[in-house]
Amino acid sequence: MSFLDIFSKKKSIEQLYDELKAEQERGNLIEVANIYYELGEAYLKKNKERSLLYMNRFKTLTENQEHILNKIPKKKIDKAIEIIGKIRSEKPYIVTIRDKVKDLGKDMTGKQKIKWNLLTIARYNILFNRLCTNTGFELLEKFGDILFILMKGYDASIEEVKKLNKFTKEFASLIKSVELADTENVLHLENGEDMQAYDLTGNDILKNMYNTLFDLSKIFGAEKISDEMKTDFVPDAMICDYYVRTRECPLEENKEIKEEEERIFADHKFIMADPSEESFRERMTEYGRLMLLK
Repeated sequence: MSFLDIFSKKKSIEQLYDELKAEQERGNLIEVANIYYELGEAYLKKNKERSLLYMNRFKTLTENQEHILNKIPKKKIDKAIEIIGKIRSEKPYIVTIRDKVKDLGKDMTGKQKIKWNLLTIARYNILFNRLCTNTGFELLEKFGDILFILMKGYDASIEEVKKLNKFTKEFASLIKSVELADTENVLHLENGEDMQAYDLTGNDILKNMYNTLFDLSKIFGAEKISDEMKTDFVPDAMICDYYVRTRECPLEENKEIKEEEERIFADHKFIMADPSEESFRERMTEYGRLMLLK
């Protein structure tokens, strides 16, 4: 630290992390949101992916927690949205992948898009099975049953469709829960690191999953599947925030991220080859045994 730094009002990234930890331990989510914003600014010229991570966390907290929204100046929220938009316009890795998925989706039927989404959903089975033991995440214990219902498709019973609808409604509440915002709510991984449950809010992962589950729940009993089915959730098994938060290398150089990228586009190729229902269900089952983070 230089002599001038002593008198500077600007905090170092290390100071901000120390303050963030203290406020998280106090459960002071208003100050946590403010520090997320400051970290987003601090990383703006040093690491765009981390800047995007913390600005998104700030935005998500203010959107999902009304008591925080009421305490944050609108000007600050607008500035965060502006910064997020600017970074995304520069086409960081995750935006590039989303664009590729969206372009491929243009030539797919509604049914093919559903299958592409389902293969990504299946990859969350083991992770959710482990996360469901955390306070506030008990709902995820039912995820394996929901996956089985989705796999059955039109063969699902009326009671099973009701079960899917109920789960989807409760999932919407989970996305806005205080427990999700608590970064002490973690999943201990085999590599010795922790995945924060809040990592799942990055790039709207849980929001996209909810929208996909909601759309899928409306398909049961429908006479025709619309080709307008979205593919927003397809790239969301990357869990980019976890890797941006815990790794120094850019996402596009990360081994695990590249492996997931290969799965995404291999799935597209598989679906476009018109696999049998048996083959598709085998692939879903295989993904249901995969742990995304190790």
